[in-house]
Amino acid sequence: MEEYFKLLILIAPVFLLILTGFVLRRFKWVTQEADASLMNLLIRVLFPCLILSVVLGSDSVRSSSSIIVPPLVGFGITALAMGVAWMVARSMGYRKGAGLRTFCFATGIANYGFIPVPLIQDMWGEGELAILFVHNAGVEFAIWTLGVAIVSGLSLKRSLRKAANPTAMTLVGAIAMNLMGLDAHVPLAFEKTIDAIAACSIPIGLLMIGMTLSDLSGEGEGLFEKKSSFGGVAVRLLVLPLMTLLLAKTLPLAIELKRVLVVQASMPAAIMTIVVARHYGGQPIVATRVAIATTVVGVLAIPLWIRFGTWFLDV
Repeated sequence: MEEYFKLLILIAPVFLLILTGFVLRRFKWVTQEADASLMNLLIRVLFPCLILSVVLGSDSVRSSSSIIVPPLVGFGITALAMGVAWMVARSMGYRKGAGLRTFCFATGIANYGFIPVPLIQDMWGEGELAILFVHNAGVEFAIWTLGVAIVSGLSLKRSLRKAANPTAMTLVGAIAMNLMGLDAHVPLAFEKTIDAIAACSIPIGLLMIGMTLSDLSGEGEGLFEKKSSFGGVAVRLLVLPLMTLLLAKTLPLAIELKRVLVVQASMPAAIMTIVVARHYGGQPIVATRVAIATTVVGVLAIPLWIRFGTWFLDV
């Protein structure tokens, strides 16, 4: 129990920042008109700088195994998660055109950025964080190929173009510089500037999650529905964590990657699935219900899964 409360205290700042964003929106201190600019700042500047700050010069991502295996695992587990979610959704009565595609996508994608980043950094340091970013390259590839194809019905070829985004390109560039030894020649002034910008990324990202949840909560009682809310929690916070931890136990993976999987297994559904569902013709209300239910339950479930996962995998 003492370990549980230590982990709960560790994740508390994450959810307090989300709550702060929620309050900021409710008091209209940050309006929806600012969202597009903040999102561009986050995606095109802040998060790429965070990746550069962590990955550039990191000894954790210099070997071929640390560059190839994590994204393959990230892609494979995310694809498998969407497949499992599809089967569970069919058994729950979901059908195409009635939320099946969106439920599969929303529950299959764990939050892989703004919640796990501060947790992993606090628990194991920046070397471990670099492995998370490389792992996330595979997750993003799965989202923008299989995920978009599922939620929209588009072909994989048309979805593939979305995989070339600022985050992916920054990661590739940072890894390439490490492999060529160019990271040692980065000017100190540049490093300090990157670090200063990177420090803003997680707080702003978490505030934006809170503001998004505030906007969604204004839609009324439709935000809760037994099938999608309870079903989302059952799949995202029970079935998929067990699947992920069993795979991590079975596969011959480095301990650093197993730690990443422990945290990823505990995560609620990603808020960004709502945006993707809106943009690609899915049913955003289904993604919203899944995201809100799993985030609320996740406050208590995350420490439990992390505690169990570290014991189960002995990491």
